[in-house]
Amino acid sequence: MLDDYPAIDPWLDRELAIGHQARAEMSSTEAIATVAASDYGSDPVTTTLAGLSDVESVVQHVDPS
Repeated sequence: MLDDYPAIDPWLDRELAIGHQARAEMSSTEAIATVAASDYGSDPVTTTLAGLSDVESVVQHVDPS
């Protein structure tokens, strides 16, 4: 089925080599995220992860001034 897509094999090999790490529950105050906008202001910012779902990531904004 995937014979028409030869680039998938090397990609899949790389993905499988990453493996799966142990999962552990943590609170949002324990989660630190480094994010950068994809549409503007692309400087990375380290912040607290406030929420996460399969369609959305929510980070806490802290104004340093």
